[in-house]
Amino acid sequence: MKLSRSLEPQQLPASLKKAGLALLIFLCLFIPFRTPLSDLTFSGVKAIPDILIVGLAAWYAVTVRFRLRFTIHDVLFLAFEAVAFISTVFINDLGIGLFVYQTRAIGIYYVLYFVLRNFGFGQKELVPITRTLQAASVPLFVLGVIEKVFSKCYLFDTDFASGLDRINYARVYSMFYNPNTYGLFLVFTILLSLVIWYLESKKTPLWLYCVLAISLYMTMSRSSMAILALVLAVLFFLLWKGKKVEIQWKKLILWCACMGASALIVSSAAGYAAQLYFNTYGKDAVVEKLSGTQANAVIKVKYLNPQGEECVGYAFYGITYTDIGCTQPLKEYGSIVFVDNKQYVLTHEGGKLLEEFQALSAEEQAALLDQNVDREGAKRENSIIQYIEDSLQVDAADRFDEIGDDKLYTKENNGRLFAVDLAFRIWKDYPVFGTGYGTFGTSASLTWVPDIYYDYDMLEGFYADNQFACVLVETGAVGFVLFMAFLLSTLWFHRKHVLKVVVCVIIAWFGAFYNILEIQIGAMLLWTLLSFDLGQLTHRDLLNK
Repeated sequence: MKLSRSLEPQQLPASLKKAGLALLIFLCLFIPFRTPLSDLTFSGVKAIPDILIVGLAAWYAVTVRFRLRFTIHDVLFLAFEAVAFISTVFINDLGIGLFVYQTRAIGIYYVLYFVLRNFGFGQKELVPITRTLQAASVPLFVLGVIEKVFSKCYLFDTDFASGLDRINYARVYSMFYNPNTYGLFLVFTILLSLVIWYLESKKTPLWLYCVLAISLYMTMSRSSMAILALVLAVLFFLLWKGKKVEIQWKKLILWCACMGASALIVSSAAGYAAQLYFNTYGKDAVVEKLSGTQANAVIKVKYLNPQGEECVGYAFYGITYTDIGCTQPLKEYGSIVFVDNKQYVLTHEGGKLLEEFQALSAEEQAALLDQNVDREGAKRENSIIQYIEDSLQVDAADRFDEIGDDKLYTKENNGRLFAVDLAFRIWKDYPVFGTGYGTFGTSASLTWVPDIYYDYDMLEGFYADNQFACVLVETGAVGFVLFMAFLLSTLWFHRKHVLKVVVCVIIAWFGAFYNILEIQIGAMLLWTLLSFDLGQLTHRDLLNK
């Protein structure tokens, strides 16, 4: 096998290239809506990108008679996968199924990159890709506003919404069903809109920039807003310092002001409309809407009323109701409700664990059971209804205030710092080859409950939200070193173009907060942009006219 230091475009049939470009455009449109599409049809819809990518790869391989060209980062990726295979199948005896599942999750778009980099796609093809992302952003924005105004009760998966806390309930998820993934999508769309203006003089209208800014603000994605601000500040500094383009500062400031003002105004207006909707229809209407679409969310429970009589109720999002329709809340303070083998005393502050209630003084207990307290104004903890009401007061500033919260450190909230600390603890016990694929908060680990979860008191459904931590735990020091060498060699291979370097930096940044290579829109955009032949544009080119 001969390694290539550079990859010149190959002579390939026009039909193959057209199919490649059509596939990219399709992915830009399909991926943002893949989750609701699979919910409306069948789960196999999610496999469409995989099938098309494998089909394109097979077509390419046959066309070039399997004379494939490899680079050093291809070899390092294969070496990393070999270590993962040894760790998963032989050392930890987990079976080949988990290896195949996880390899597909992180490697399918690398296959796309391996093929497309031979097509000679460049600045010309970058324009329709960007325009497609922009087109997809408009319905995502409209659906996001609807989601915000109607508190996720319409055109949104209310079963998914029921598991959110008050701050996450206030964030806009749109059809990604993840505000951080949505934020990543918006970051790339904004960045590419500027790139095609710089490289191809293709302008994007101000109203579309405003739509993107509003959408990003409503996601409240801290990582997305931070990396976008940093990247834009650096790029504009290089352009200004090198005077590569004549920046019209008045126009730039005006546009930025319009984008910022539109984000604040539209988000506030949507919040006001949501408050109006909530106040108009009331809590019972929201409960009826949610319960009507989620009958399985109503749990039959037993409770003892203050007279000691055993009764039957229905628990719905933290509140016990006396009717199966969940319209008549239990009002008898002092009732003891049995839920999940635990006993809660009903107070005007919500359900309180019996042990905690009994530990209070007699005066405190009496105050909590005072029937004269206005129940309508009482706080009902752990209630989706209370979360909706509280979420109406949340804005982006509250998200940044969360940085110091204990949520980052707790396993119950899938805290990111908790995951990193846990990763190092597990790695110390499996230092060389790790625990194997599908054992630490990855896509594959969601398909079963790994035995290691019991050893380290991990919750079922745990997701690490850190690409580097996952690699360290599952493949050990050997796999981690190869993985980092793979990433660095990829960056070095594409070092001669500022856009590609920026893309690598953005993805590395997101990798510290999410399993970025498993996020389809992130992996697709990363490898697609790296596959394009954009010539040479180093930071020196920007600085030296």
